[in-house]
Amino acid sequence: MLTFEEANQKWNYDPISGILTWKVIPPRGKKLPIGTVAGSLDARGYLQINTYGKVYKAHRIAWLLATGELPKGQIDHINQNRIDNRLVNLRVVNNQENSKNHKLQSNNTSGLVGVSFYKRIKKWRSYITINRKQIHLGFYEDMESAINARKMANIAHGFHANHGSVA
Repeated sequence: MLTFEEANQKWNYDPISGILTWKVIPPRGKKLPIGTVAGSLDARGYLQINTYGKVYKAHRIAWLLATGELPKGQIDHINQNRIDNRLVNLRVVNNQENSKNHKLQSNNTSGLVGVSFYKRIKKWRSYITINRKQIHLGFYEDMESAINARKMANIAHGFHANHGSVA
C-alpha cells in the first residue's frame, strides 16, 4: 500500500490545478526530466501512474498528498471529468453515493437518466434505481412530465446535481 512518505518522495501535487509532477526521474529508463507531468490515460479515461511495476490512479495519489492518507472509499470526480484531479473536484464516497453522480450515457435519447420512451404504449416512462432496484415513477404523455418526475426523485433520493449531465 502506498504511503504518504513514498508518494511525497516521488510526486508534487498542485491542488489548484490537480496536476501531479515527478520529483524524481520517472522509472523504466524514461529520459523525462524532473517536473514532468505524471500519468497516462487508462482504458476507462482515468489518469494512472505506473511506478516500479505498480499502477496507481492519479486521483488517489492526489488525495493522499493533499490529506496525508489514502481515501477510505471511492473517489468521485464531482464534475464527472475523470482527469480533473483538482482537490475541489474530488470527494470520498461509498459505491452507492458514487452511483448517484453518473454522466449521461451516449445512447440516451431523452437527455436524462431514467427517462425513456416506451414504444408499446407510446408514452414516456420515468424510473429510478435505488439499492440496485428499479422503481417505476410512472408513464407520461409528454417527455417533460417524465423528466420532471425523475428530477423530483433525484432530489428525494439525494442524487448529485450533476447526475445525468453530459460531461
